[in-house]
Amino acid sequence: MTGTSLLEKHKDLARRKTREEFAVEVEGCFLLWEPPSEGAEDGGFFTGVVSIDVLKARHDASADRPAASPEVFLAKVSKRAENSWLTWITVGRAGNNDIVIKHPSVSKLHARIDTSAPISADHELADRSGFWITDTGSKNGTSVNGTKLDKGAPRAIRPGDRLSFGEVVARFCDAGLLHDEIARRF
Repeated sequence: MTGTSLLEKHKDLARRKTREEFAVEVEGCFLLWEPPSEGAEDGGFFTGVVSIDVLKARHDASADRPAASPEVFLAKVSKRAENSWLTWITVGRAGNNDIVIKHPSVSKLHARIDTSAPISADHELADRSGFWITDTGSKNGTSVNGTKLDKGAPRAIRPGDRLSFGEVVARFCDAGLLHDEIARRF
């Protein structure tokens, strides 16, 4: 199921169910993201010289039609049967990843998410629960809540965290948080 059709399915379910009912019916964790604006600088602000008449015409034209909602993608954080990467859930631009993010700032194999805790230097498990993300040496880096990861260094992630894959920022959601995000955005 593609990221847009999965989102449509969950949007419909979220409209019909309470947060608690939704969380019971929808299992797992998800990544929810919007691709960054192409050509945007400084977080979406465009620079250029335009006349006041052009700005007025744009404003008048946009007032007559509803604002288009930005394209939003949703992916379940899970293994695809055809992916051979052991237990890792791979994230990247290439179509053979478990989670595919089609954006030029995302590397072919950008990061991996694991559900088993990494072993620390003294071979003790650091944390026995949750999810872990590791940058695989991507060109544009992976960040968790604004903190850039070192290549190969796993970092625990929790629902609500913001994960950056290059320029693409995704929200890591459990079912309850996904319901909240859908209600807020749509």
